[in-house]
Amino acid sequence: MTTSLIEQPKNASRFAGRWIRKETVVASAILIGCLPMLPLHLKHCWERPQYQFFPIVLCVAVWLIWKRWPAKSAVAEQGKANRLQVMLVTASAALLTAATVLFSPWLSAIAAVLITAGFMMQFGGTAWPRLLPAWALLWFTVRLPGSLDTLVRTKLQLLTSKASSLTLDLFGFDHLMEGTVLDFPNHRLFVDEACSGVQSLFAMLAFTAMYSVWARRPAVIAGLLMLSAVFWTGVMNIVRVSTIAVAFEQWEVDLSSGWQHETLGMALFAVSLAMIASTDRLLQFFLNAIHDDDNPMGQRWDWLVAVPKWGRASADSHPNDDSRRDQIAAKQSAMRGPFHSWCCAAVFLLLGAGQGWLLSLPNVWASISTAAEVAVPIDKEFLAQEYGEWRLVSFDSQQRDVDNNVGQFSKIWTYQSPEYSAIVSFDYPFKGWHELTECYRNIGWRVFGRTVCLPAGPNRRCGGSVALRHLRIGKADG
Repeated sequence: MTTSLIEQPKNASRFAGRWIRKETVVASAILIGCLPMLPLHLKHCWERPQYQFFPIVLCVAVWLIWKRWPAKSAVAEQGKANRLQVMLVTASAALLTAATVLFSPWLSAIAAVLITAGFMMQFGGTAWPRLLPAWALLWFTVRLPGSLDTLVRTKLQLLTSKASSLTLDLFGFDHLMEGTVLDFPNHRLFVDEACSGVQSLFAMLAFTAMYSVWARRPAVIAGLLMLSAVFWTGVMNIVRVSTIAVAFEQWEVDLSSGWQHETLGMALFAVSLAMIASTDRLLQFFLNAIHDDDNPMGQRWDWLVAVPKWGRASADSHPNDDSRRDQIAAKQSAMRGPFHSWCCAAVFLLLGAGQGWLLSLPNVWASISTAAEVAVPIDKEFLAQEYGEWRLVSFDSQQRDVDNNVGQFSKIWTYQSPEYSAIVSFDYPFKGWHELTECYRNIGWRVFGRTVCLPAGPNRRCGGSVALRHLRIGKADG
């Protein structure tokens, strides 16, 4: 009987140690290149209530990665840099370059998430795949691109309003629905972002994902749990709107604002979590493994609902007595990769320096609301007290979320004539293009035509143009 072993060079440990020290320096340089814009991205997330759960997601993701990190012996098995690792580092460098040129903290956040996967591949040894579910949680700290937030918010407002109207009809409460406004005989209820469910939906999806990763649920069950989170969030928001309407209509109790509204929201959020936990038990009952080796269909079913081997917690995840694997690891530790390249370190350091210079410029950290308040100081005296027979009777100022679809600030003047009353509202600011037609649709109007007119002259360009919109609108009832 003969055995064949890979001979380990005498200087293997010294050679491997040198590269481990080098890759640590390169990894630190890459980390420095990714960090500068992250605080600004997190600040933008915190300004939006639907993303204010991100600190919990970050803490849970870091804790799960730490708990599932392989043992020291497994970390020592440095595998050679494969194509996926090179692609991750290259994509991160490209995204950071775009983030620096375009000054986009959002692109910087995506680059940081991708490079985190590269770190896990480099320092996690052969057990890095079982860290991927915890790494996937980091995507919940990245905002939706473009105007998808506004689109989701608008659709949820309309859907929640229609479903709540049907529920109120079912229980015999007289009302009229106009877009996202429910008209009752004694009051009007506007279904805003808080009641539409966009805030609780994003948070519920994040909490469901964290639970699925922590409990090591199979991909099929985890996906069904995410779908159930959407369903239960929608149900609870219909219950919230209906409860607010019934409470005011029956007992004149206002639950639409203040601590009453917050308490109702938290209570229904807790009920949603309980319903998702109940759904998880139900799915485990019906989607349990069969464990019948003689049944081919049973084997396929078990494969479908089983946790992947690389996602399980077992002794196989900590190999420490396989001599052949140790010898191969000693040989592979000397192989070069993106984390062994001084050029890679220099590129990320330059990108980090460029981002740091941009962040040092004045007014970078000032929020859009602060800039708008300074640029447009509007108070009660902004409009005249009288216009002919119209007299000013009240003035109100409202503040909302930074990306609210009706503006963060509203200055409202109420005028009264001998026969009529009128409201003049100045709403601002809006980040990017504000689609005015959505505002009219949300209050029950129909848009028959839309024309965008840009002013002539040098201001026609996108830098300082003012778009005038001519809309042909009419009420749904004529």
